[in-house]
Amino acid sequence: MNSVVFHNVVLKNHLVYIDNHTCTIQYSFTTSTKKMDGTSQVPEIKQEEERKPSEEKVSAQAQQVLIPDFHAFYINLDGSIERKDNTERELQNIGLRVGLDYTRFPGILRQPGYLGCHESHQKVQEVAIKAAHQWTMFCEDDIQFLDPPNTLSRIKQAMQAVPDAKVFILGTNAGNYTPVEPHIPGLYSVTQSQTMSGYLVRRDYLPTLLANMKEGLELLKVSRNTNAHMCDMYWKRLQGEGWYTFLEPRIAVQRPGWSDIEQRFVNYGC
Repeated sequence: MNSVVFHNVVLKNHLVYIDNHTCTIQYSFTTSTKKMDGTSQVPEIKQEEERKPSEEKVSAQAQQVLIPDFHAFYINLDGSIERKDNTERELQNIGLRVGLDYTRFPGILRQPGYLGCHESHQKVQEVAIKAAHQWTMFCEDDIQFLDPPNTLSRIKQAMQAVPDAKVFILGTNAGNYTPVEPHIPGLYSVTQSQTMSGYLVRRDYLPTLLANMKEGLELLKVSRNTNAHMCDMYWKRLQGEGWYTFLEPRIAVQRPGWSDIEQRFVNYGC
């Protein structure tokens, strides 16, 4: 969403995106969207490699590693079929089960595009509050998991190690990072992190995050200042105690590709 600035920690390049379709899994949505006339079809970006989930690995993870009372939502614009397919493949690669562990949330189109992005995060959080899972993972449709076989186990271990956790940011950018004490390899407390390609939120903290999203969106509608009020910038006000992220190695990044918000090819490197 924004330009990349790194502080304190050098991050390795990798990347991801967002999309929408209809939700036919555990929840049903009726989200009103505005159609944009006269938009040209953007050529799909060919992936560097297509990873196919191992049936044995997925089955083993689904049985042994799944986080109790957990559900994932991914934001995907109607018509972004390739991104939808990519995202579902990514979720299945980490061990999430089709029709059980994740749900597609139809992204919202607004002009300018960043308003729709912000509103999509707000609305999907409202749905998650009603669903009332203990932990909810939110993904944009350009997310790419860097170590799929170990993703859920790392998250689960982190939850056990830091019971005060409110939020785990899966794809981080430009943050200030502090190693967790006693040291847990790869886990850091975080402030000033932007990018909302992937994050997990504890049930009792969702209303706090949602209030932040609503406040930021109302300010953004007036100011049009994405550096101050965009969702992945405004949530920095909440970061600190109980906010964690994963580095060395990272869990997820944004895949490079065409951005409907920026109207150009983007490669954020995070």
